[in-house]
Amino acid sequence: YGVQFSDASREKPVNLNAENIRIDAENISSQKDRQSKLTLALNLDKTGTLSAAGELGINPLVTRLALDLKGIKLKPFQPYFTSQLNITLTDGAASAKGELKVADEGKEAPRVSFAGDASLDRLAAIDKLDEEDFLKWNRLNFRRINVATLPLQISIAEVALADFYSLLIIHPDGSLNLQQIVKEQKPAQDPGGNAASPKPAVAEAEKPRITIAKLSLKNGQVDFSDHFIQPNY
Repeated sequence: YGVQFSDASREKPVNLNAENIRIDAENISSQKDRQSKLTLALNLDKTGTLSAAGELGINPLVTRLALDLKGIKLKPFQPYFTSQLNITLTDGAASAKGELKVADEGKEAPRVSFAGDASLDRLAAIDKLDEEDFLKWNRLNFRRINVATLPLQISIAEVALADFYSLLIIHPDGSLNLQQIVKEQKPAQDPGGNAASPKPAVAEAEKPRITIAKLSLKNGQVDFSDHFIQPNY
């Protein structure tokens, strides 16, 4: 089976092509607390592959899958985040292998968790403001990831970055190019045209907990330019 997907709601449409879709499901039922067996495999945009195998419950939604993603290119998904960032991706692919769990616990959104390894390979990005190569690397590895939502918790045993390049610029106003990668979001307007009131502070128990046990950088190059001082350095 094959599916061609197009999302024209973005300024630049998102087009994805899934081929060689293979699904094997047993004992599918909408009866409460019933589980079915599910196996899924497909090719995405020719170079990427996705496979998943495990259990699926419909009422309520409960999923436990052994997930394996390889070579999923990031560039086709760029229209979903380009309006929030001042960088343009020219290359890069994501891979991940581990266990994915999804459970509908009757809250605003299902609880999602993932445990495994992941990597971002051959990433290349251009700074939209300076129109120069901003970031490149051969491989960024995330080893022994544990991610859970509601509340958000992230634990990573090791983050390893190899064969990377980065551009660091101090602009004439003293700001860093790194500070401008994420675009400043304007406050939402209420129907009367006034800025919406800020949301209450997040409770301490709901704040994200992020832990990285080890960080390693290997074979890196950083180009630094200071346009704040005269003459420029």
